[in-house]
Amino acid sequence: MEATIRTFAVAHIAPIPVGHRIEVRFFAVERGVFKKTRHVSLDQPSITDLDTGIVYGSTWHHAEELGVSTSAFDPKVPPTELRTNLVTEEVVSGRVVACRLHTVMGGTTWRVQTTVSIQV
Repeated sequence: MEATIRTFAVAHIAPIPVGHRIEVRFFAVERGVFKKTRHVSLDQPSITDLDTGIVYGSTWHHAEELGVSTSAFDPKVPPTELRTNLVTEEVVSGRVVACRLHTVMGGTTWRVQTTVSIQV
């Protein structure tokens, strides 16, 4: 049986060592003002390193957010558990075969990204 490799590009930092087992959880989010539609948030999954227990993700996975500036720092500590009202669309588990963190620059804006490949 041939191994399946899946690669994900996520919009947050997730420095997971090669060889670790991870769980990648994708959520549905509502978009739109007048007509709300549900979409899978492919670039912001919650990633759990099953070997260390470290969870990588975005604040909205743990607490409701209302229009936070990208440059704002909120010193409040969000809850540890995932929000109970999140809708899980897909869960993928596997062993990390490659992980790359990089900074993307566009004009004066810098953002971070992680690309992780797993053997499912």
